[in-house]
Amino acid sequence: MRDKRYKLTLSDIWYYYKIHFFVALAIIIAIVYTVYSTVTKVEPDFTIDCFSDTGITYEMTDKLEELINSSGTVADVDGDEAVVTGVSSFPTGLSSPNGDPNYIQVIQLRMAVGESPIIMAEPRVFEMYDESGVFMDITHIADECNIPDQDRLIFDGKVLGIRVDNSKLFADNGFTSTDLFISLRTPTYDIQKNEALMKAFGYAEDVAKYIIKGN
Repeated sequence: MRDKRYKLTLSDIWYYYKIHFFVALAIIIAIVYTVYSTVTKVEPDFTIDCFSDTGITYEMTDKLEELINSSGTVADVDGDEAVVTGVSSFPTGLSSPNGDPNYIQVIQLRMAVGESPIIMAEPRVFEMYDESGVFMDITHIADECNIPDQDRLIFDGKVLGIRVDNSKLFADNGFTSTDLFISLRTPTYDIQKNEALMKAFGYAEDVAKYIIKGN
């Protein structure tokens, strides 16, 4: 009789509290996953921001990350013994006559506080920020890589962007973006105070040349 009452008690607990059990189990799984993701997450050593409404797919950004990681142009910056590149893509909304204000706000934020040494963008993005000092003068890279005048974005006599959507690297890997130009970001004062970020910025020119020339 005592055993029967015990079984009934367990049965009652399961009947009344099984929903609570599953909710608690789901919470535990979520906590474990979050902790695991945080512990095993690898921060990128080098990052690139892409601003375009044409052809920037997840497949392209993933492949570009792989290519840069294996190119030897970037080294371990944060001491985790892994070389990781992160390529982020942001639509611009500039293909519409007035632009999308939400997308434009994202561009403004990334331009103001972004920490990516390389920017790839549509010409209109360069036109919006050519006087802001965000883009470095990369005339020397254009000259070294023998870039024709029609593939240079020139503002006030300075080359701020070099066309890459027609590059060998893009063609060899089937990247379909159009009107995409590459540039180097000018490090802000806050970036200059960060040793790891400045180390990453030191690789920017080599990475840019790799993307432009494909080797």
